[in-house]
Amino acid sequence: MEGILSDCREARNALEDPSLLSLVSAGSRDLPGLSTNFIPSNISSRGLVGGSVRAFNIRFTRKILEDMDYQDLRAPMIYRKCTELAAQSPRLPAISRSKTSEEDVRRFVWTCLEQDGFTGKTRLLRRFRDSGRACSQHRFSRIFESVVESLLRSGS
Repeated sequence: MEGILSDCREARNALEDPSLLSLVSAGSRDLPGLSTNFIPSNISSRGLVGGSVRAFNIRFTRKILEDMDYQDLRAPMIYRKCTELAAQSPRLPAISRSKTSEEDVRRFVWTCLEQDGFTGKTRLLRRFRDSGRACSQHRFSRIFESVVESLLRSGS
């Protein structure tokens, strides 16, 4: 992280107007040496932009940029816009899903693929979550690929 911060500080210092650099980040409290360029966002604003938690910063930044005039793209104005958007963001309901063992996820994927034929992993993860069970996208992807590989080896 320090390498990225160092690069960002260097980039800001190279700008004629340092406020032209804005760094939008959910989950960060501060960016040392870049506080005037730091635009904190909050994942609770996800209802405004949709998509996964993982892509939130990108989607939120896109929303900010779509709603602003080119001449206003300076850190203080972007910060104001971010605060404005956060205030109007619909709150998403808390999702309560039960934790699931790796074996349960594997069994679910295996059964679905055997019964339904190939189904994309994103669609399968949605089905899994809609059934009230929890699994991160990264973990599900790893298990899905392992099951597909096993099925291919077994010739099923």
